[in-house]
Amino acid sequence: MSSLEHKLTEIFRYEQKIHSKAQLVDYYKLYLQAVEGPRHLLNAQQDKVKKYLESEVNQIDVLSDTNPDFQDLTLSNKLDYVRVNLSFVKKNHIDLDTFFEILVNSALKSLHAETSYFKQNLNLFWKLASLILDITEYNQQRQELMQMISSDFIPHHSEIYIKTYNPHYRVVSKEVWNLYFGNEFHLEI
Repeated sequence: MSSLEHKLTEIFRYEQKIHSKAQLVDYYKLYLQAVEGPRHLLNAQQDKVKKYLESEVNQIDVLSDTNPDFQDLTLSNKLDYVRVNLSFVKKNHIDLDTFFEILVNSALKSLHAETSYFKQNLNLFWKLASLILDITEYNQQRQELMQMISSDFIPHHSEIYIKTYNPHYRVVSKEVWNLYFGNEFHLEI
């Protein structure tokens, strides 16, 4: 088993443990985030992204959130991403301007990662998804997902994932996070 395969298997197994109702599209989103980080943010209007972030953080009920504060998506030193729960951001009174800077700088860092990495390893995603994920209607979900992929659509979480887990997070680089919060909330790389 390659190092990449091992790390991706760990990421998938942890996702199974904390989000047992995740569907194939949710694992694809997880894979996409582990490989691409927040790169897609660079294509969006920054003022809208920031306003949406502020709105989402303000609506979070930190007492009812059961998601982990951090979910490690690290595949390599260059691909060092982590999901940061926005509930953690709110509970710890992290300045949203600073957090937004972290998002943007993480997206910029993602540009330096191999852009072909995602497509080169997509077969590994399909292999692991079929071997370790226990997903009902796998073939139907795979067909729907393949249509999304072919249209370059960045998928949202499945409806069941959203209803069950109410996810509110952003993907950032651990290295960038540690530049800002290394002393206070250090993340191992």
